[in-house]
Amino acid sequence: MKVLLVIDVQKYFINDNTKHLPKKIADFIDKNKFDYILFFKYFNHPDSNFVKIHHWNKMFGPPETDIVPELTKYVTENNLFNKFSFSIFRSEGLDEFLRAHSIKELYLCGIDTDACVFTSEMEAFEKDYNARVIGDLCASHSGIAYHRKAIDLIKENLGEQAVMTTKEVNRI
Repeated sequence: MKVLLVIDVQKYFINDNTKHLPKKIADFIDKNKFDYILFFKYFNHPDSNFVKIHHWNKMFGPPETDIVPELTKYVTENNLFNKFSFSIFRSEGLDEFLRAHSIKELYLCGIDTDACVFTSEMEAFEKDYNARVIGDLCASHSGIAYHRKAIDLIKENLGEQAVMTTKEVNRI
């Protein structure tokens, strides 16, 4: 089973560095067959370290937390997971979903390559998933240098095969 995991493509994270990504992901979804497409939505909370340490008081709810309009047609209550940390694997119900469907092959994309995508890829490896980041379907709202560094670190830590392009995925 092949699963696409779309991480944090939410209104707050769209800026000049990420604005190209929603349409690109939507086009990729339209042209590819996955057994499942799962979406992840980050929420901050008042007791988080983001608030306590960094004094970052954003992402508590709509409209900041909304999935971007380009992707909402693919989102249902059955394929949307809320998360309150960097990793998607902290989302309630994800592990159970993956186990229930005998899923081991994961393809990750979304925002931010240097934070949530990176952390999720590392944790997927630790959990024995065959997970790959689709590099050209990821971006960092902090800029291309952050994105590239995260891709380099994933390859360095998990091997070249841990990062693919959309063209490589299309051949599978």
